[in-house]
Amino acid sequence: MEKEEFLWKITEVMRGSMNQPLNKSIIVVGTLLAIEKEKKHALKKIAQSQNVELEINKMIKQLDFEETFKEYIQLQWSSWVNQLSSREVNDALLLMDKALMNNLGNELYDEFIVSNNQGNLMVPITPNSINTIVESYFGVNEQQDATFHDGTAGYGFSASSFGRKYPKVCLNLQDVSIEAATILNLRLYLLDLKANVAVVDLLKEPGFTHENEMKQFDYVSMSPPWGVKLSEMQVAAMENDTFNRYVYGIPSRSQGDLAFVSCGLGATKSSGKAAFWLPTGTLFRSGPEQKIRERLIALDLIEAIILLPNNLLAPHSAISSALLLCNKSKTKDQQGKILMVNASGLGTSNKRETSINEKNLQFIGDILEHGLEKEEISKFVSNTDIQEAQLSPETYVYKTEIELEEYGELELNTSALEEIETLPLKELATFYRGYNASTKDEDENGEYAVLKIADVIKGEILFENLSRYTIKNNAKIENNRIQNNDVLLSIRGANRKVSIFQSDRDDVLMSQNFVGIRCGNLLLPDFLKLYLESPIVQFYFLKHMTGSTIPNLPIKEVKTLLVPLLPLAKQEAIVKHYKEETAYISKKIQELQLQQKQLKLEAFEQMGLKNTFHIK
Repeated sequence: MEKEEFLWKITEVMRGSMNQPLNKSIIVVGTLLAIEKEKKHALKKIAQSQNVELEINKMIKQLDFEETFKEYIQLQWSSWVNQLSSREVNDALLLMDKALMNNLGNELYDEFIVSNNQGNLMVPITPNSINTIVESYFGVNEQQDATFHDGTAGYGFSASSFGRKYPKVCLNLQDVSIEAATILNLRLYLLDLKANVAVVDLLKEPGFTHENEMKQFDYVSMSPPWGVKLSEMQVAAMENDTFNRYVYGIPSRSQGDLAFVSCGLGATKSSGKAAFWLPTGTLFRSGPEQKIRERLIALDLIEAIILLPNNLLAPHSAISSALLLCNKSKTKDQQGKILMVNASGLGTSNKRETSINEKNLQFIGDILEHGLEKEEISKFVSNTDIQEAQLSPETYVYKTEIELEEYGELELNTSALEEIETLPLKELATFYRGYNASTKDEDENGEYAVLKIADVIKGEILFENLSRYTIKNNAKIENNRIQNNDVLLSIRGANRKVSIFQSDRDDVLMSQNFVGIRCGNLLLPDFLKLYLESPIVQFYFLKHMTGSTIPNLPIKEVKTLLVPLLPLAKQEAIVKHYKEETAYISKKIQELQLQQKQLKLEAFEQMGLKNTFHIK
């Protein structure tokens, strides 16, 4: 029986228990495969016994698992078997016996887990490409009796990959879920791998201690749950952690990703390495996360950061991700700097998913092993050159090409801007934020109008389309009120829109999707608008966008944008020439469009269609 046929048939059999969590079916299938591994053709014999449940329980007791896991397996088995008829149970046993005639149990089990995990993302399964990069980075001596730790082991796909490649390494695995840890144990059993497995919340306490001291390991690798929200109990445990694991800082309650990094580094030996697969937001978000990154940089723990291709978790998630690679014992030549690797363009995509092929995996491995700097791919950045702990590789390593609808493909020379006199925009203008408009405040008779992104078309504001709002708490209205000649720049979404508010109306506010720029005495609004539309600025904006779902341009990046410092007379001359020529071109386009329409009418007349329509 082929694996595909087995998966289809066993899923059909399991449908009788699908009102139970999917994890239960995964545990049951793993249990039956483990029993068959323990004793060949045991399932066929049990299917013919008078009491199948009793015989299965006897076999479970014989499995080489800790009592806690055996008791949990028996509980799940009994719960599952009571959901099905004896015929359905026997069908499952005999189906597995048949499938195992020409398939390995561990392969069947992994296929079943992956197929049942699709669309649910119960426990994210780390892609093989991530495991390959991490294993290459660790550079394990195959003869070394080393230790490995994963504090968010899940089903153990990363740990088992590491264990199979380096069988002499001792695996120490931890997960907060007894379900996930049980499935992990079943996988390891089918793979003939040994490991120490602990079930405990990593953020509250380490799973491996000795005489009141936390054990530390040579290699630590984690793919923690993304965007985890911290509970009050977890935060309290962090603040009172007796092992000093949060010396790097405690993240915010709403974004707990970096808490796992703190725990992982705490479990890493002074000579060890650690790797963390994280969403890219952890590399640039401000607040407590920025403070943690600053501490990691100050302690010189980060050896490399790899920005990965998008959609590695497709179709479950489109969140962009990165590998944070840490070394507590960096070589002298790599101290004080971080190897930034922008591998976002090294993926291979099909309709369903994105992966990294073997050639590019080897390429990334060579960059890490030899500390290579490759144009538009990798670059060493000094810790002292990193501002505001911004650790996204695309900030430092990027392609100098951009495709704009108006100009086509462009290759940019960013260094050329250094040859002219410039000033940061924040020294030439003041800024104000948009109003956070709520749909519940929308009122056609409202006192204020709110300008939204859709109200700006080709740089022009469609005043007649503005929605009106009744704003009850108007204490900060003056901070959002638009004034005549203010430059408005959209900062949310994939495309930037720029317009100048040319009106004496004092009832218009802009939405939170804009930043308002009020030019000072040295800068003309029309000149600034024209400059913001230039390819070099569009490239700058694109390079500084953040956010994995909806792109966002931080206002601080707008403030630090360098603007050519030209005399007002020169600015006026540039703007005047551009407007006059644009007006002339617009007039000619209208004339040509009218001429084209007349040509069509003449053609219709020649067809004999003159009397079939009349233009009013």
